[in-house]
Amino acid sequence: MSGGESYAANHEASGILQLVALLAAIHNDEIGALLIDEPEISLHPQHQAFLLEEMERVAGDPSDHARKVIVIATHSASLLPLRKLSELPFISFFNSARQPPTQVPDDADILKRYKLAALVARLSTTHRMAMFAERVLLVEGPSDEIIATQLARSLDLRLLARNAQILPVTGKGEFVEAAKLFRLMNKHIAVLADLDALGKR
Repeated sequence: MSGGESYAANHEASGILQLVALLAAIHNDEIGALLIDEPEISLHPQHQAFLLEEMERVAGDPSDHARKVIVIATHSASLLPLRKLSELPFISFFNSARQPPTQVPDDADILKRYKLAALVARLSTTHRMAMFAERVLLVEGPSDEIIATQLARSLDLRLLARNAQILPVTGKGEFVEAAKLFRLMNKHIAVLADLDALGKR
């Protein structure tokens, strides 16, 4: 554009070329709505996080010329925009081909729960990965996760291939809130814990 030498696009990786095209569409004020399928393809996780930030900058009511409706379908935890409980109704969860997608109504009473809001505010990457699973096994901590994972391997139970995720919680008191969160997404929940943890309310 500035009159410099030409530069062949095939010098760049496919993810960078895709990123350029996505950014051009995201920042094009003539586009009022974008439907993007798997924008994470070939992108480094940091580039995925950057792309999410760029989409959030312009997403909104398209009656405002600088805003647009953006809908994405993703398998990437880096592109899951859930940092506070009020963002949950903007996400639809597709668990399997055997059931319709799940979406939490924006007026649901559970969105007012303080403990659940606190859990969402500190979601880890493992929590976000579990949101893509159909079945979630909640365990007490990292050591229980290691034991359960090794036991599944020794029994030749391929959990990820069966759309299941083991999720360690950060305290016994978090079992109830984590179970509520994943039930909102219509996940099948199981808990592996000591009796004292199951006795808490």
